[in-house]
Amino acid sequence: MSTGRLAHRSPFQWLKRADREIVTRSLEQVDLVGRADWPFRALSGGQKQRVLIARALASEPRLLVMDEPLAGVDLHSQGGLAALLGRLRDSGLGLLVVLHERGPMADILTRSITLCDGRIVDHEAPAGAACVDPPTTPDVLGLTDPIAGSIA
Repeated sequence: MSTGRLAHRSPFQWLKRADREIVTRSLEQVDLVGRADWPFRALSGGQKQRVLIARALASEPRLLVMDEPLAGVDLHSQGGLAALLGRLRDSGLGLLVVLHERGPMADILTRSITLCDGRIVDHEAPAGAACVDPPTTPDVLGLTDPIAGSIA
């Protein structure tokens, strides 16, 4: 966890009290203070993801960039992670997230850009509202079933 503070100190410098307080606050934000001493390998998928988010928060970023933050996490934990990311967004932290499926993240997204072959094929930026679902992959790719026609 304390590696999140490396950007604010030299690699050979001990953590200062302020650094330890920031690390603790980051663990509090992701509700993992009680697991601070657990080995990473002993944590569940959702807990591991929250530890990684806490480590990033310890660096005091203005923007978090995440690729599939809910991947490999059970459905119940996905909802908790999405709620956590929503709280972070509401606190003013910027989020840039790559998703293949919105799932539980749909309620916290404020802008959606759909890509196909590296090109923007759809974008939505509702004023202050969560996004609606974009066209489905078959729609975007123009996939059809040879017998039934469109598979969308």
